[in-house]
Amino acid sequence: MTTATETAISPAVRKAIDETHVANVSLADRAMLTKFSVAGWNATKSDKKASRDVAKQNNAAQSATNLVKVLAGAKDRTSTAKDKLEAIRKIGTAARTYHYSMTLLWLDDGARVLPAEAYDEYTRTIADFIDQYNAAVLDFLPFYPTLVHEASLGQDQGGLGALWKASDYPPASEIASYFAMTSLTLPMPSAPDFRADIGEIEIQRVRKQLEGVISQVMAESQRDLIVRIIKPIAHMAESLRDYRISEVPATDKHGKATTKTVVENKFHDTVVENVRKQASLIPLLNVNKDPLIAELADDIVASLTKWDADVLRASAATRAEVAGEAERIKAKADEMLKHASEFFA
Repeated sequence: MTTATETAISPAVRKAIDETHVANVSLADRAMLTKFSVAGWNATKSDKKASRDVAKQNNAAQSATNLVKVLAGAKDRTSTAKDKLEAIRKIGTAARTYHYSMTLLWLDDGARVLPAEAYDEYTRTIADFIDQYNAAVLDFLPFYPTLVHEASLGQDQGGLGALWKASDYPPASEIASYFAMTSLTLPMPSAPDFRADIGEIEIQRVRKQLEGVISQVMAESQRDLIVRIIKPIAHMAESLRDYRISEVPATDKHGKATTKTVVENKFHDTVVENVRKQASLIPLLNVNKDPLIAELADDIVASLTKWDADVLRASAATRAEVAGEAERIKAKADEMLKHASEFFA
């Protein structure tokens, strides 16, 4: 693992390194791994013959064209069957977004770190998503034959016309098997728990290697958390700095001179809401109990979340103050990100 030299580490960061390194010993007691997956019928299909025809009609190389059919028919076509399929997709997307928001990076095998403090809420919420997903699938199944039929209609009716092929569609008896949402929770691996009949020297070598892997992966997870913190704060700083409201000359309906309010670079309430949401998640996701991360979360709550978006729009002074605080906290987080690889050295 690459580490920085001692002279590059400030006393505050060194203190954090010492504390979090000790805390990392009991990581298996404070976190677990979770695997989450969503499968569905994507309702698209490449058509090689149609791709060749398009290439020929446009004097294009065949390998340069790839026509992908939307098997549910035109996207702007109103259809109960399409709506029910879309409802499944939306639940899957929402569940996946939630899963990523409540977990941290692990290895590239699909598992992610789930903090123990978030376990109850996470398992309840994911179980609810699974119930919603399964119910939506059951709701869609009776409409599947209708969707297939509607897609076979012509252009005027939002269908595929001559591009429609029955072979593109799974049999009605099998379509349910295309959909699944699953979640599996696993214990966090621990080097001292490693056992194998390979000799004591080799066991110690493997344990040391495993310790290094776990430490490195948790460092990556910590960097992931800091990046998440930075993103909404940077967006807040930029949005508040760019917002402009001014009075400009205008003429009313009677032709008299007046003024009108012009707003440039509007921002949504989510600018504040996203910062609040991230701040609420930091204590859960800070599985290494990093005191600098905890301090950063407190700073965000105290400095960036006390004003609603309406207040920030109405007051230029408050806007400027909060923008300055957002820039200050972002700079602090940027510095932490720079040194994140040292936390578990």
